[in-house]
Amino acid sequence: MLGRLVVGLGVGMVASAGTAWAADRDAAKGAARAGVVLTSGFAIGPVASALLAVSAPGRPGIVPAYAVPVVLTGVSALLVLRAHATARATTTATRRDDDARSAPFVDGRRIGPALASALPMGLWVFSCVVVAVIVLTERIGDRFSGPMLIAVACALSLGTGMVAQISTRTVVGWRPLGVIGAGPAAAGFAIAAVAGAQMGLATFVLCAVVLGSAYGLCLGRGSAGRRGGSRRGTLADW
Repeated sequence: MLGRLVVGLGVGMVASAGTAWAADRDAAKGAARAGVVLTSGFAIGPVASALLAVSAPGRPGIVPAYAVPVVLTGVSALLVLRAHATARATTTATRRDDDARSAPFVDGRRIGPALASALPMGLWVFSCVVVAVIVLTERIGDRFSGPMLIAVACALSLGTGMVAQISTRTVVGWRPLGVIGAGPAAAGFAIAAVAGAQMGLATFVLCAVVLGSAYGLCLGRGSAGRRGGSRRGTLADW
Protein backbone atom coordinates (compact mmCIF):
# COMPACT_ATOMS: atom_id res chain seq x y z
CA MET A 1 0.00 0.00 0.00
CA LEU A 2 2.88 2.36 0.76
CA GLY A 3 4.39 1.60 -2.62
CA ARG A 4 1.09 2.37 -4.33
CA LEU A 5 0.89 5.69 -2.48
CA VAL A 6 4.40 6.73 -3.52
CA VAL A 7 3.83 5.71 -7.14
CA GLY A 8 0.49 7.52 -7.15
CA LEU A 9 2.12 10.73 -5.94
CA GLY A 10 4.73 10.46 -8.66
CA VAL A 11 2.17 9.79 -11.38
CA GLY A 12 0.08 12.75 -10.24
CA MET A 13 3.01 15.14 -10.31
CA VAL A 14 4.32 13.91 -13.65
CA ALA A 15 0.90 13.91 -15.31
CA SER A 16 -0.01 17.42 -14.13
CA ALA A 17 3.39 18.92 -14.93
CA GLY A 18 3.56 17.19 -18.30
CA THR A 19 0.06 18.30 -19.25
CA ALA A 20 0.81 21.90 -18.24
CA TRP A 21 4.05 21.83 -20.22
CA ALA A 22 2.25 20.46 -23.28
CA ALA A 23 -0.40 23.18 -22.96
CA ASP A 24 2.31 25.85 -22.81
CA ARG A 25 3.88 24.48 -25.97
CA ASP A 26 0.57 24.32 -27.86
CA ALA A 27 -2.37 26.08 -26.21
CA ALA A 28 -4.95 24.67 -28.63
CA LYS A 29 -3.96 21.01 -28.75
CA GLY A 30 -1.17 20.42 -26.24
CA ALA A 31 -3.27 19.32 -23.27
CA ALA A 32 -5.41 17.06 -25.45
CA ARG A 33 -2.36 15.39 -26.95
CA ALA A 34 -0.90 14.92 -23.48
CA GLY A 35 -4.12 13.16 -22.46
CA VAL A 36 -3.84 10.78 -25.41
CA VAL A 37 -0.21 9.94 -24.61
CA LEU A 38 -1.04 9.48 -20.92
CA THR A 39 -3.90 7.12 -21.76
CA SER A 40 -1.72 5.09 -24.13
CA GLY A 41 0.85 4.66 -21.37
CA PHE A 42 -1.80 3.51 -18.92
CA ALA A 43 -3.04 0.99 -21.49
CA ILE A 44 0.32 -0.40 -22.59
CA GLY A 45 2.10 -0.36 -19.22
CA PRO A 46 0.01 -3.03 -17.46
CA VAL A 47 0.30 -5.33 -20.47
CA ALA A 48 4.09 -5.00 -20.53
CA SER A 49 4.36 -5.52 -16.78
CA ALA A 50 2.08 -8.56 -16.91
CA LEU A 51 4.11 -10.14 -19.69
CA LEU A 52 7.28 -9.62 -17.66
CA ALA A 53 5.63 -11.03 -14.54
CA VAL A 54 4.47 -14.22 -16.26
CA SER A 55 7.75 -14.72 -18.12
CA ALA A 56 8.97 -16.77 -15.16
CA PRO A 57 7.01 -18.27 -12.27
CA GLY A 58 7.16 -16.69 -8.84
CA ARG A 59 9.62 -14.03 -7.79
CA PRO A 60 11.94 -14.26 -10.85
CA GLY A 61 9.08 -12.93 -12.97
CA ILE A 62 8.07 -10.21 -10.52
CA VAL A 63 11.52 -8.63 -10.25
CA PRO A 64 11.79 -7.49 -13.91
CA ALA A 65 8.21 -6.21 -13.78
CA TYR A 66 9.42 -3.65 -11.25
CA ALA A 67 13.03 -3.27 -12.37
CA VAL A 68 12.25 -2.29 -15.96
CA PRO A 69 9.91 0.60 -14.99
CA VAL A 70 12.54 1.86 -12.52
CA VAL A 71 15.18 1.96 -15.26
CA LEU A 72 12.80 3.61 -17.73
CA THR A 73 11.83 6.21 -15.13
CA GLY A 74 15.49 7.08 -14.56
CA VAL A 75 16.11 7.47 -18.28
CA SER A 76 12.99 9.61 -18.63
CA ALA A 77 14.12 11.86 -15.77
CA LEU A 78 17.45 12.46 -17.48
CA LEU A 79 15.71 13.30 -20.75
CA VAL A 80 13.39 15.72 -18.97
CA LEU A 81 16.32 17.48 -17.31
CA ARG A 82 18.03 17.86 -20.66
CA ALA A 83 14.85 19.15 -22.30
CA HIS A 84 14.33 21.59 -19.43
CA ALA A 85 17.82 23.03 -19.85
CA THR A 86 17.29 23.45 -23.59
CA ALA A 87 13.87 25.01 -23.11
CA ARG A 88 15.21 27.46 -20.52
CA ALA A 89 17.85 28.73 -22.93
CA THR A 90 15.27 29.12 -25.70
CA THR A 91 12.78 30.81 -23.38
CA THR A 92 15.35 33.32 -22.16
CA ALA A 93 16.10 34.35 -25.74
CA THR A 94 12.43 34.83 -26.72
CA ARG A 95 10.78 35.74 -23.39
CA ARG A 96 9.84 39.27 -24.40
CA ASP A 97 7.97 38.23 -27.54
CA ASP A 98 6.25 35.32 -25.77
CA ASP A 99 5.06 37.55 -22.92
CA ALA A 100 3.59 40.03 -25.35
CA ARG A 101 1.65 37.33 -27.18
CA SER A 102 0.37 35.49 -24.10
CA ALA A 103 -0.48 38.48 -21.90
CA PRO A 104 -4.19 38.77 -22.93
CA PHE A 105 -4.89 35.15 -22.01
CA VAL A 106 -2.72 35.02 -18.89
CA ASP A 107 -4.37 38.15 -17.49
CA GLY A 108 -7.86 36.75 -18.08
CA ARG A 109 -7.60 33.15 -16.96
CA ARG A 110 -9.62 32.13 -13.92
CA ILE A 111 -9.58 28.94 -11.92
CA GLY A 112 -13.36 28.87 -11.30
CA PRO A 113 -14.48 28.21 -14.89
CA ALA A 114 -11.65 25.72 -15.35
CA LEU A 115 -12.72 23.73 -12.29
CA ALA A 116 -16.38 23.94 -13.29
CA SER A 117 -15.48 22.33 -16.60
CA ALA A 118 -12.99 19.71 -15.41
CA LEU A 119 -14.27 18.48 -12.03
CA PRO A 120 -17.60 17.03 -13.25
CA MET A 121 -15.73 15.20 -15.99
CA GLY A 122 -13.10 13.99 -13.51
CA LEU A 123 -15.78 12.05 -11.62
CA TRP A 124 -16.65 10.02 -14.70
CA VAL A 125 -13.05 9.66 -15.86
CA PHE A 126 -11.80 7.95 -12.73
CA SER A 127 -14.95 6.05 -11.83
CA CYS A 128 -15.10 4.45 -15.29
CA VAL A 129 -11.53 3.22 -15.07
CA VAL A 130 -11.87 1.99 -11.49
CA VAL A 131 -15.01 0.01 -12.30
CA ALA A 132 -13.48 -1.51 -15.44
CA VAL A 133 -10.12 -2.45 -13.91
CA ILE A 134 -11.02 -3.24 -10.29
CA VAL A 135 -14.71 -4.09 -9.97
CA LEU A 136 -15.22 -6.04 -13.18
CA THR A 137 -12.03 -8.08 -12.83
CA GLU A 138 -13.07 -9.08 -9.31
CA ARG A 139 -16.36 -10.41 -10.65
CA ILE A 140 -14.66 -12.85 -13.01
CA GLY A 141 -11.68 -13.51 -10.75
CA ASP A 142 -12.98 -16.96 -9.79
CA ARG A 143 -12.48 -18.11 -13.40
CA PHE A 144 -9.60 -15.92 -14.52
CA SER A 145 -6.78 -14.63 -12.36
CA GLY A 146 -3.21 -13.39 -12.42
CA PRO A 147 -1.62 -10.20 -13.74
CA MET A 148 -2.84 -10.80 -17.28
CA LEU A 149 -6.46 -10.27 -16.18
CA ILE A 150 -5.71 -6.71 -15.06
CA ALA A 151 -3.63 -6.20 -18.21
CA VAL A 152 -6.54 -7.22 -20.43
CA ALA A 153 -8.91 -4.94 -18.51
CA CYS A 154 -6.54 -2.00 -18.91
CA ALA A 155 -5.97 -2.70 -22.59
CA LEU A 156 -9.69 -2.93 -23.29
CA SER A 157 -10.83 0.10 -21.29
CA LEU A 158 -7.88 2.47 -21.67
CA GLY A 159 -7.16 1.36 -25.22
CA THR A 160 -10.74 2.17 -26.15
CA GLY A 161 -10.40 5.47 -24.31
CA MET A 162 -7.35 6.39 -26.37
CA VAL A 163 -9.15 5.59 -29.61
CA ALA A 164 -12.15 7.63 -28.47
CA GLN A 165 -9.99 10.66 -27.75
CA ILE A 166 -8.29 10.52 -31.13
CA SER A 167 -11.25 9.68 -33.36
CA THR A 168 -14.07 11.77 -31.93
CA ARG A 169 -12.08 14.96 -31.64
CA THR A 170 -11.89 15.28 -35.41
CA VAL A 171 -15.64 14.74 -35.71
CA VAL A 172 -17.33 16.93 -33.09
CA GLY A 173 -14.49 18.69 -31.31
CA TRP A 174 -14.00 18.67 -27.54
CA ARG A 175 -16.90 20.82 -26.37
CA PRO A 176 -19.84 18.35 -26.40
CA LEU A 177 -17.79 15.26 -25.60
CA GLY A 178 -18.36 15.46 -21.85
CA VAL A 179 -22.13 15.27 -22.26
CA ILE A 180 -21.77 12.49 -24.81
CA GLY A 181 -19.33 10.61 -22.57
CA ALA A 182 -21.75 10.59 -19.63
CA GLY A 183 -24.09 8.44 -21.75
CA PRO A 184 -21.80 5.42 -22.22
CA ALA A 185 -20.64 5.81 -18.61
CA ALA A 186 -24.21 5.37 -17.39
CA ALA A 187 -24.74 2.52 -19.85
CA GLY A 188 -21.62 0.72 -18.66
CA PHE A 189 -22.62 1.05 -15.01
CA ALA A 190 -26.11 -0.22 -15.82
CA ILE A 191 -24.77 -3.27 -17.69
CA ALA A 192 -22.44 -4.08 -14.79
CA ALA A 193 -25.29 -3.73 -12.30
CA VAL A 194 -27.61 -6.01 -14.27
CA ALA A 195 -24.89 -8.63 -14.75
CA GLY A 196 -24.30 -8.75 -11.01
CA ALA A 197 -21.64 -10.82 -9.30
CA GLN A 198 -21.74 -13.65 -11.86
CA MET A 199 -20.58 -11.66 -14.86
CA GLY A 200 -19.75 -13.53 -18.03
CA LEU A 201 -16.64 -12.96 -20.09
CA ALA A 202 -18.55 -11.37 -22.98
CA THR A 203 -20.28 -8.93 -20.62
CA PHE A 204 -16.92 -8.12 -19.04
CA VAL A 205 -15.46 -7.22 -22.43
CA LEU A 206 -18.53 -5.19 -23.38
CA CYS A 207 -18.51 -3.23 -20.12
CA ALA A 208 -14.78 -2.53 -20.34
CA VAL A 209 -15.12 -1.17 -23.88
CA VAL A 210 -18.19 0.96 -23.08
CA LEU A 211 -16.64 2.40 -19.92
CA GLY A 212 -13.37 2.96 -21.76
CA SER A 213 -15.10 5.02 -24.42
CA ALA A 214 -16.77 7.09 -21.70
CA TYR A 215 -13.38 7.60 -20.05
CA GLY A 216 -11.82 8.86 -23.28
CA LEU A 217 -14.65 11.25 -24.10
CA CYS A 218 -14.78 12.76 -20.61
CA LEU A 219 -10.99 13.03 -20.30
CA GLY A 220 -10.84 14.82 -23.65
CA ARG A 221 -13.45 17.32 -22.53
CA GLY A 222 -11.88 17.92 -19.14
CA SER A 223 -8.44 18.68 -20.57
CA ALA A 224 -9.55 20.52 -23.71
CA GLY A 225 -7.64 23.63 -24.61
CA ARG A 226 -9.23 27.02 -25.14
CA ARG A 227 -10.91 27.72 -28.45
CA GLY A 228 -11.90 30.79 -30.27
CA GLY A 229 -9.79 33.10 -28.13
CA SER A 230 -11.55 32.16 -24.90
CA ARG A 231 -9.94 33.65 -21.83
CA ARG A 232 -11.41 31.23 -19.36
CA GLY A 233 -8.66 28.62 -19.67
CA THR A 234 -8.56 25.02 -18.50
CA LEU A 235 -6.89 23.18 -15.65
CA ALA A 236 -3.90 22.58 -17.91
CA ASP A 237 -3.23 26.33 -17.84
CA TRP A 238 -2.92 26.18 -14.04
